[in-house]
Amino acid sequence: MSDKSTKLLEKVQNCCLRSILGAKLHTSTDAVEVVANITPVRLHIQELCTMEYIRLMQKPAHSAFRQLLRNSFSTKNKFTPMCYLKYLATLFQHIANNTQIAPNTSHKCLIYLMMSPS
Repeated sequence: MSDKSTKLLEKVQNCCLRSILGAKLHTSTDAVEVVANITPVRLHIQELCTMEYIRLMQKPAHSAFRQLLRNSFSTKNKFTPMCYLKYLATLFQHIANNTQIAPNTSHKCLIYLMMSPS
């Protein structure tokens, strides 16, 4: 997603939040987002990319998606979708620091435990 597109989304979100909350034009965007309990667009995009990165890393090592992620690259600062995902997940990668991500397992047991009577 280009910087221009992100700024347009932020502008539209800000305009909508001001209309919904009845905020004045001089009220800061950060204040409006806090009052509305809305995550800023840039942070939401980064969160979604990080969650998708984790989901892809839970797949088997020979998975086509993991291979696409591993082989992704950018050319002249133009990102492919997988490269953009990897780029935005770099903060997570830095924090995780070689931590192994557990493979995705079936959640049927968890659902069963949540539904079973006490």
